[in-house]
Amino acid sequence: DFYQYIIWRSEYEDMPENLTEKLAVVIESNQTIYHDRKNTPDGKKWYYKIEIQNQYGESKITEIKQGIARP
Repeated sequence: DFYQYIIWRSEYEDMPENLTEKLAVVIESNQTIYHDRKNTPDGKKWYYKIEIQNQYGESKITEIKQGIARP
């Protein structure tokens, strides 16, 4: 069963662990949108992945997706 989502962000496409930051923890299973407004200058490329954790501590991680900051 769902426990939480963890949203990860990096400037690097391969998202190396030491250069990836935990951006947010979402505890509402029906939340499907997240707006990244943390130090996002216009036109900057970011890479994201979402970790989905269940109540037993097991995790699955999504594919890495690219986003571009906009005004």
